[in-house]
Amino acid sequence: MLDTSSTYELMVFLLLVVATNVPFGYLRRGYPRFSRPWARCLYIPIIINIVMRRAVGLTYKFIPFIVGAVLVGQFLGGTFRNLRKGIPS
Repeated sequence: MLDTSSTYELMVFLLLVVATNVPFGYLRRGYPRFSRPWARCLYIPIIINIVMRRAVGLTYKFIPFIVGAVLVGQFLGGTFRNLRKGIPS
C-alpha cells in the first residue's frame, strides 16, 4: 500500500508521463497509420517512459498505470490535433 506522499509522487509522475506523450500523439495523428514516423511516435515515448520509471525507482507493479497514462497522452495529443485542424473526432 502506498502512503500519502508516495501517492502524490506517483500522481505527479503519471502527469509527467501524460505531458510527455501529448506532443507525440499530436505528431502521430499527422502520419499515415503504420508508417515508420507513426511507429516512431509510439516507440520513442515508450523508451523515454522506461528511462523515467527507472530513474524514479518505480517497480514493475506500476507499469499498468504508466501504460494508461501513455494512452491518455497519445489520445489527448491526437484530439488536440483534430481540434486544431477542425476535424470532427
